[in-house]
Amino acid sequence: NAAIGPTLRDGTAYLPVAPLARAADADFAWNGETKTVTLTRGNYRHTFTPPHDLSFIALDTLFVPVRDFVGELGGTVTYSDERLAINF
Repeated sequence: NAAIGPTLRDGTAYLPVAPLARAADADFAWNGETKTVTLTRGNYRHTFTPPHDLSFIALDTLFVPVRDFVGELGGTVTYSDERLAINF
């Protein structure tokens, strides 16, 4: 759901995995039976299994920790008082 934006939990910023993966030009596949998402970009491959990996499901959307996810894909995250910027 594109209308769902970032959220904070215990000081960690989270984003929905689908738009984040698209922004990173990563492939992702949802497995409804196991409720996991597998992301692939180049040599990077990771399966998120909520609530492990600090990921979680809310509003039928998988949220992942931004800094960890983006860093593993070779991107950077910067924060200001009002803005979160992600660069790949």
